Amino acid sequence: MIVGLAAGGPTDVTARIMAQWLSEHINQQFIVENRTGAGGSLATEVVINASPDGYTLLFSGPNVTIGACLYRRLSKTLEELAPISGVMRFPNLLVVAPSLPVKTVAELIDYAKAKNHGKDEQVRIISKKDVELKKWRLDEALLIGQHNQDNLALASALAMEAGWPSQAIQGMKRFQGLSHRLENLGETHGVRFINDSKATAMDSVLIAATAAFDTLAEGGKLFLLLGGRDKNLPWEQLNALASLKNVVFIFFGECREIAQKKSQLQGASFVKLSQALQHAFDQASSSDTVLLSPGGTSLDEFKSFEDRGNFFKKKIEEFASVVK
Repeated sequence: MIVGLAAGGPTDVTARIMAQWLSEHINQQFIVENRTGAGGSLATEVVINASPDGYTLLFSGPNVTIGACLYRRLSKTLEELAPISGVMRFPNLLVVAPSLPVKTVAELIDYAKAKNHGKDEQVRIISKKDVELKKWRLDEALLIGQHNQDNLALASALAMEAGWPSQAIQGMKRFQGLSHRLENLGETHGVRFINDSKATAMDSVLIAATAAFDTLAEGGKLFLLLGGRDKNLPWEQLNALASLKNVVFIFFGECREIAQKKSQLQGASFVKLSQALQHAFDQASSSDTVLLSPGGTSLDEFKSFEDRGNFFKKKIEEFASVVK
């Protein structure tokens, strides 16, 4: 039974309860395996590509249908998977602050209309390109990636609506991002470093590479570190990056040869991440970006993606002490 979300979460716990019940009632052992990544789409892909012998099941929430809408390679998910049964239902709650003078949904709608000068604006689309947000120069934020930028735009719009001081938006602009997830580590010797060690799926790598490329300084190059341990990944999807100019690909780890062969991307290849990093340090100059978005798991050299990301950070600290 494949679960696309992390162990210990509500989906995983429910799957384990269900697996135990099934084992007891049909006298067959059910094993739960967590295949996390890309919002559960990696697990969906594993099940789709498994032998159709009835021995591989997907235990998923609504993310299986969301993935079918977001990812082209999963667009036929609902045709390739056969639903068996619903397991649980849970409600969604609409909550408001106690200070808000509303008690019902109807009162909330009326209140919102009044706040918007009578306009029926039940749904509002927020984008960093909105005129009202231009003065905040959100493009200067440390967060990169279209999804992060749109989230920042929404948070800024809410802050403005709530009457928060300008320092709140400036503080959000300084947020580097969650550790090991498109984490902007800032510049060292004029070189920007981005830690995306958690990227162990091709969708994640493509998003990270595109985000880093779109925010390159003028005349800068992007050094993309790819590798780790393979898990039968579709590296060929990364060939889409070949069309980007000024991108230098560096491969490392157990799967370096597989990743390079399948992706058909040209670049230097190293056994260890430390060697790949040293190569990047030697080649990169001011205005360049070094991005660790490996695609492969960390288990060839490290105990976790956090361990790998922290190693990346430590090497950058050592690089900072070198006079260039």
